[in-house]
Amino acid sequence: MKEERIKNILKMCVVVAENSKCTRRKFGAVLTNQDGVQLSGGYNGSVRGSLNCGDEIACLKDKKNEASYQSYNYCPAVHAEVNAILNAARIGVSVVGSILFLNSSPVGSRSDMGCERPCLGCRRVIINSGVKEIYFVDKEGTIIHELISSWIPMENRWMENVTLPWGK
Repeated sequence: MKEERIKNILKMCVVVAENSKCTRRKFGAVLTNQDGVQLSGGYNGSVRGSLNCGDEIACLKDKKNEASYQSYNYCPAVHAEVNAILNAARIGVSVVGSILFLNSSPVGSRSDMGCERPCLGCRRVIINSGVKEIYFVDKEGTIIHELISSWIPMENRWMENVTLPWGK
């Protein structure tokens, strides 16, 4: 895919992210086929029909003093990446072999953190959904491209590290 098209889709992710009601971080995801044709999109937010955390109710993570990226015990949000995959499923579109684009909005109390590789839970959903590759913008504004297959060794290392204190 051409670099200009990649940049345009990442800009679309920012527009999608601005739909999020989250007061901490706003993420947007767009799924495309290999030609860059949009299949679906999603942003981080509470489940359909429930109260919008950060809008209709105070941020639960803030109320419980839960640190960013430490856990999601008090975060009711479905992440943008997962919502993009679920939205495709809702309309009967396969994401097998697709490309996921992820970016964050500059709006939000922790917007200076930029975007990063998806969290552990999202990575697992992305791997199992059949998405083939991802583009995201890191904290320095660099576009990162990764093949999802490269995440399997990361998953294995994570599992091995969890078992280290108890031996293999």
